[in-house]
Amino acid sequence: MANTSTAASQQLIVTVEDASLINDLKRAIKMMRGVSKIAVKKQKKTEIELAREDAKAGRVIEYSSKEELFKDLGL
Repeated sequence: MANTSTAASQQLIVTVEDASLINDLKRAIKMMRGVSKIAVKKQKKTEIELAREDAKAGRVIEYSSKEELFKDLGL
């Protein structure tokens, strides 16, 4: 897909905490004169957020000693 934006194009970035508002905001912005494209991007989760989700879901491995860990890692 070719990028049709020109050097004169401007971007407006809006951060929304309540995802339920996205569709209403898109509709409102589409009504504005001069709007050529609307893109919604989800913010990527950080590594720590992913790790916390893993821990909360029980996707963890526990070792009784560092030697056990090293053995499991093949060190």
